[in-house]
Amino acid sequence: MMLGEHSSLPITHCGAYRVHGYLDGTTKPKDPTDANWDNLDNLVKSWLDHTMSQSLLTMILKPQPTTNSVWDTLDALFRDNNYSSAIELDNELRSLVQGDRAITDYCQKMKAISDLLANIDGPVPEKTLVTYMLNGLSPNFENIYMLIRHKELFPSFLEARSTLVSKEFRVNRPPATSPSHYDHGSSPFFLLANSNNTNWNHSNNSNRRPYNNRPSSNRRPNDASNNH
Repeated sequence: MMLGEHSSLPITHCGAYRVHGYLDGTTKPKDPTDANWDNLDNLVKSWLDHTMSQSLLTMILKPQPTTNSVWDTLDALFRDNNYSSAIELDNELRSLVQGDRAITDYCQKMKAISDLLANIDGPVPEKTLVTYMLNGLSPNFENIYMLIRHKELFPSFLEARSTLVSKEFRVNRPPATSPSHYDHGSSPFFLLANSNNTNWNHSNNSNRRPYNNRPSSNRRPNDASNNH
């Protein structure tokens, strides 16, 4: 039987504290005044109460209930609804599509429905769950869909999820931008600076007199003047 999506909580608690007999009725009080049994029974019953909604708690409320009587009532109530619930959940799982959900949210939703089906004795085979997941993907994952479907070894649900998350990260990653550098030889600024320097050097060189035309400070006086 199941208590909604939290059905494992009271069973886990009872197993940890070795009080499962209070659920199935195998642990009996020693006598009508067994205070220790009464205290433990109330404790286990409180664990059950915390797994139920207020409307369900009101429905099964009885005068002076024991843990076992509450558990049996829940078992009968949910057993009647298991078959119809399984059909509804299976249809929901089969028709679930990703839409605008992120891959992690989409897979979490599928896993939650699958767990609910397992709780009502309608477990979904893992290969079927992966197939449902692939069928509901958005068109952005078409290439990954084909890759996974044609793998020699069909992946597990977690393996397929990891592949899809990696693909989603690459799709959503912003494109890389080329860095702008102004200190290399192809930079317009560099060319302009070199061009200006070249023009400046050229103009300065054009105003210089040739070296050979410069007057020599070591030239001797005119021979004619010496003859006088």
